Amino acid sequence: MIQQALKYSFSSAVITILSFVYFAVLLRFVNYTIAYVITFALGVTSQFFAQSLFVFRKKLIVWKLPIMFCIYIGQAIAVYAVLWSLINLADVSELMSFVLATFAAFPVTFLFNKLLIER
Repeated sequence: MIQQALKYSFSSAVITILSFVYFAVLLRFVNYTIAYVITFALGVTSQFFAQSLFVFRKKLIVWKLPIMFCIYIGQAIAVYAVLWSLINLADVSELMSFVLATFAAFPVTFLFNKLLIER
């Protein structure tokens, strides 16, 4: 499980960096809510492929993708609440709020993804 956690950390870091770039670029064109929704969809799809093929080395089972979206929708609601709170209540920048909120959700998301993909 430690090796999987390390692979998950690596793939998540790469996808998070890409998501950060997507979010930053999208902020130039749309507000942070729309930027987050687009970034979210790209990130979940990328995570599904990375975790199935790289982290847990399981056959890609396409019907699990909607379940993963449900897991990430729960995460997204929690992350968005933190994002909104940091931006609007704590006066933290939009980009820094995105980073902080994303990292806060990391451990729980790993466990849910492990359960989904390994079953």
